[in-house]
Formats: sequence, structure tokens, C-alpha cells
Amino acid sequence: MRTALSYGVRGYVLKNATQDVLVEAITQVAGGGNYFHQPIQDQMLAYFRGKKEAGAALSNLSERELEIIKEIAVGGSSVDIAERLHL
Repeated sequence: MRTALSYGVRGYVLKNATQDVLVEAITQVAGGGNYFHQPIQDQMLAYFRGKKEAGAALSNLSERELEIIKEIAVGGSSVDIAERLHL
């Protein structure tokens, strides 16, 4: 996830996603927003809430990357995130 985000990824859908989820993801990202499949969002939020099982997945992120992930987790668009974080 860290590498993907560093390359500007604005969405992530798991292989087992339904067609409706895929369409929603494409619509959100094409419209300038972000879309992260619910299991991914759950994992990111669990990390920020201090759950150990999710912590390993994001433990190597820098402070800045964690700021960006927090913004993504609450549904910020890339434009909004860039503006808020002065990127």
C-alpha cells in the first residue's frame, strides 16, 4: 500500500470485489476522488485506532505518509489532501 500511494494511487479494490464495488471505485477515482475497498479502509482505520493486527501492514510508513493515509481513510480527495497538507 505504501508503494502504491507513493506513486499517486487514488484507489484500491480487492480481487474479490463485486461489479458494483468496481463501478463505484472507477466512478469515484474518475471524478477526482479516492476509493479504497472497505476491507482496506477497515485495516487503515484499525491501525490508527491502535489495533495490533493492522499495525504491521502500515508500520513502515513515514509520518507524512501516515498523514496522507489518515486523509484518505476519511474520504479526502487528492486535491483536498494536497491543499490541506500543502503538497
